Amino acid sequence: MTELITCDMSTSTWVLTLNRPDQLNAIDPETCARLAEIVGAADADPSARVLLITGAGRAFSAGADISVLETLADGPDFGRFVTHLTDAYRVIETARTPSIAAINGAALGGGLELALACDFRIASTTASFGLPEIRLGLLPGAGGTQRFPRLVGASVARRMLFTGLAIKSAEALEVGLVDQVVAPEDLMTAAQALASSLKEVSADAIAAGKRLLNEGAALDLAAAIELEREVVSELFEGPDRVEGIAAFRERRPPRF
Repeated sequence: MTELITCDMSTSTWVLTLNRPDQLNAIDPETCARLAEIVGAADADPSARVLLITGAGRAFSAGADISVLETLADGPDFGRFVTHLTDAYRVIETARTPSIAAINGAALGGGLELALACDFRIASTTASFGLPEIRLGLLPGAGGTQRFPRLVGASVARRMLFTGLAIKSAEALEVGLVDQVVAPEDLMTAAQALASSLKEVSADAIAAGKRLLNEGAALDLAAAIELEREVVSELFEGPDRVEGIAAFRERRPPRF
């Protein structure tokens, strides 16, 4: 049986590859379960420093598997299906381990929602992005109506949600959907370079930063600043602060 997601764990950057190229890496409940399992394993393994997620073949992911949608009987059934996606993506978003989506081709619907759950997005010039659910009489249900406007703004989100039209990498970069656009042959090199830079800093501080960004967004400013004070105070007591200041004084790179 073909692995739905292959995982190269040979270095501290775990490379996860969606591996249903004949289905344009469409996402089904089994894929979601495997994704959450791997991310959970990475979070439990201190040697795993970065998650790099990409797709096999010519697509990153075309989104939710239509053949699965056709088997669903009603709204509650669909809700249970969407829960598989939202739970898996939430695991990525809240993981201590930072994540990079290396978007090699189409990232549509649930595929784009997967990329939105990652901390960084690097795209090939051949990539495209869209939320085409409205053309099926639906809307995104795994973060597309919520994470997307928070990233690109309400105007761009309305245009893409309400028309279902896709955009190319250049526009995705312009509106802030992706962080970098590179030639197809340079995609993994660029993603690995970003991963290397993330591994030079404190893993504990990155985890704390992710927590503050995620939880603080749901709080009013005063409460968010109070949370910030609590979290950075905890960091101050950690070993990475000791090493970081020692390295600064000794004019050497820190060894986190």
